[in-house]
Amino acid sequence: MAGPVLELRSLHKEIPRKDREPFKIFQDINISLRDGEFVSIVGPSGCGKTTMLRVINGLMTRTSGDIFIDSKAAEGLDHELVMGFVFQGASLLPWRTSLKNVWLGPEGRSQNPKEAGEIARKYLDLVGLSGFENHYPHELSGGMQQRGNLARALAVAAKAHGNALRSAFLGVRKHRVEADRRGSQCVGWL
Repeated sequence: MAGPVLELRSLHKEIPRKDREPFKIFQDINISLRDGEFVSIVGPSGCGKTTMLRVINGLMTRTSGDIFIDSKAAEGLDHELVMGFVFQGASLLPWRTSLKNVWLGPEGRSQNPKEAGEIARKYLDLVGLSGFENHYPHELSGGMQQRGNLARALAVAAKAHGNALRSAFLGVRKHRVEADRRGSQCVGWL
C-alpha cells in the first residue's frame, strides 16, 4: 500500500505580537491522508482552516512541525503548487472565460497549451459546466462560479495527485441532487 499523499506532523502556526505572547492560530495538527480519501476541515470562522491550507501549500510559513506530500518533505518540492484551493468566494478572474480560468491551474504548472486546454475542459465537464466554456464569470450564477472555482482546483491537482482527487470528488458527487433545466445540468451539493 502506498504511503500518505499528505501528512502533517505536529504542525503549528502562531503570529508574533509586540509586547505579548504570540497568537496561536493552530497547534499540534497531525493528519495522514491516503489516496482517494475525502476530508473536510470544519470549524468556526477565524479558527485557522484557511491558514492551515495556506501553510500546507507553502503560501505561508509554519512555526514548527513537518509537512510531507507524497512522502517528500515540503521543503524539497521547490515551491511547486501542490494543491488547488476552492476559496469561500469564487475568485474567478473577471477578464477570463470559464475555460481560461480553469486553464490557470495546468498553465501554472508549465504544461503545453493543448494539454492544459484538455485538462481544463475535462474538469469543467466533471463539475457540470460543459457548454459554458466561453462564458465570463458575470454570465454565470453564483453556484456555477463556485463550480468553476472547483474545476480550477481539480485541474491544479490533476498532475500533482493524478486520479486521487478526482476519485474523492466522484465519491462526493454520488450524493448530489440533480435537476434538468433547459437542457443544462443544475447541481446542488449536500
